[in-house]
Amino acid sequence: MEDSKKVKIVNRAGNGVVSYTIPDMGNLQRVFQDGEEKVITFEEIRKLSYIPGGMVLLNDYLVVEDK
Repeated sequence: MEDSKKVKIVNRAGNGVVSYTIPDMGNLQRVFQDGEEKVITFEEIRKLSYIPGGMVLLNDYLVVEDK
């Protein structure tokens, strides 16, 4: 998948905030309020999956709305 492809992400944590920081992207910080949606790049998702706890966030707390 191309790094520049845009993907919608939704916080499904219930009534909690989900946040992460990606050092490889200049310490990029994202904060998702309960039910909040954001459109981010596939590169960001890939790099999130590499950091400790990133896969837990992607599998358990965030919905990636893409095949």
